[in-house]
Amino acid sequence: DTESKPLSQAVFEYSTIGVVRASVLQDDGTSHLVLQGLQRIRFVDWIDEKEYPYATIETIEPELFDRSKGDQLRKASLLLLDKLTEGNKGISKTLVAALVDITDIDVFADMFAQNVITNPYTRQHFLECINPCERLELLIRHLTNLVRQERSS
Repeated sequence: DTESKPLSQAVFEYSTIGVVRASVLQDDGTSHLVLQGLQRIRFVDWIDEKEYPYATIETIEPELFDRSKGDQLRKASLLLLDKLTEGNKGISKTLVAALVDITDIDVFADMFAQNVITNPYTRQHFLECINPCERLELLIRHLTNLVRQERSS
């Protein structure tokens, strides 16, 4: 029960600062949001004296990585995505076209993962990977498992 825990224990240490790009009101009164992450952060300290959640944070910059390795991992990711779209398992052709055009490995990894990783704990693990190549390796393992599942069903 997260309500009985202090906020510092109920929230993951790493997160993202972002903006709401779109909001669509649903019939049940909820909204579907399109969020754009702008910056990875780490919560450093929670300040309890405020009436609302308040924390000090530090920004997390991506680690330097081998560009040629990043390009190879990007290509491998796209090949696996192509295998998944053969069965048309809800993966948008628009997404595929958009990903092909993204050459920034950091942005590519985040955009790709946001659209194919649905498990919140896997997403959190991905978010905590600071190195873009490590994120792509995690994504490739995830995609490989999805391809295996698709073939066995």
